[in-house]
Amino acid sequence: MCYHNSIATRDCLAKRGIQVNPTCPCCFQADESVIHLLRDCPFSSACWQNLGSQYLGPHFFTQDLQSWLEDNCRKRSFSSILSVPWNTIFAFGIWTIWLYRNKVVFQNYAPTTPIHSEITHRAVEYFFCAQNAPLKIPRLERLVRWRRPYRSWFKLNTDGSAIGNPGTVGGGGILRDDSGIWVKGFARNIGTTTSFLAELWALRDGLIVSRPPNHCFRNRFGC
Repeated sequence: MCYHNSIATRDCLAKRGIQVNPTCPCCFQADESVIHLLRDCPFSSACWQNLGSQYLGPHFFTQDLQSWLEDNCRKRSFSSILSVPWNTIFAFGIWTIWLYRNKVVFQNYAPTTPIHSEITHRAVEYFFCAQNAPLKIPRLERLVRWRRPYRSWFKLNTDGSAIGNPGTVGGGGILRDDSGIWVKGFARNIGTTTSFLAELWALRDGLIVSRPPNHCFRNRFGC
């Protein structure tokens, strides 16, 4: 999109016949073309200088838009900012400048606020967190089956479901001993609520159903 000057800068909008003042809203010194916004505006130029003038190269401020974008997006030389590659900093630089420009236009931000520290923070966070994360999480296949409890223990399995969220919900469950033999079971219509509350209601009902009578507390495991 940048190659075709199709970003909605004021100069681009004016050339499309839209009634708008083409002057840059950050510096008011020149028409807001794409290259002016991202590089030549005094505000943008100061951001690039603060990010590391030694990495800009002798043609940084003289190249045309396409060459400027391509060269800097391919430059993988490491900067002094925690050894983050320059092309990563550059990409976050042009994106953050564009976001900041929109804040100036639509939210009346002061155009003198430095943003190079914000660019640095975003680039560092991406480089050390997102980019270095595994591209593919290994898939672990595991057979889902009922597992018996310890000897003399019982296992309660419950489930709740909803038609819609919120919607009509129901729940049920089953209580089995350590051999997998059915002991008790239940199912009922709960009413209208969310799927999360349906799960909680089913668990509550299961705990009530599996509660032993008072005379069964003579030992640790029940009657």
